[in-house]
Amino acid sequence: MSVRFNVAELAGVVAKTLSSIDMRTASVLVDGKWQNVMTVIRLLCESTVEASANVEQIWGTHGPVHTDEFRIDSRVVAFTEWGALSAEFDEGRIRFAETEVELGRAVDVKVALGYVQTNYSAIWPQPGLADAGGVG
Repeated sequence: MSVRFNVAELAGVVAKTLSSIDMRTASVLVDGKWQNVMTVIRLLCESTVEASANVEQIWGTHGPVHTDEFRIDSRVVAFTEWGALSAEFDEGRIRFAETEVELGRAVDVKVALGYVQTNYSAIWPQPGLADAGGVG
């Protein structure tokens, strides 16, 4: 079963259980500006320290992705910064330590719709089930 919510409703309901926001953006250089290709935002229970350590481990293992024309940037912030992050999307650009990425238009993340699904583990096996060959 799944339930459809907009992001603002969901954030309001789960705000007390969330600690950080992990955002990653792939972008390409067009006419001297970094243009968004894809952005993923994960709302996490982990602290910003834990979430940042996970990102650093990935970057450490695989290396950063940054060429003259393509890059992937990441940013981990406290969930209390949700309003400020949402405002960046409203402006049509998001900022990272080394660059600013243009979204191409203003994006009202608060009204974006999505589904909360009860059987998410069908895609990612729960710990212990992967070894036993289960799917969750």
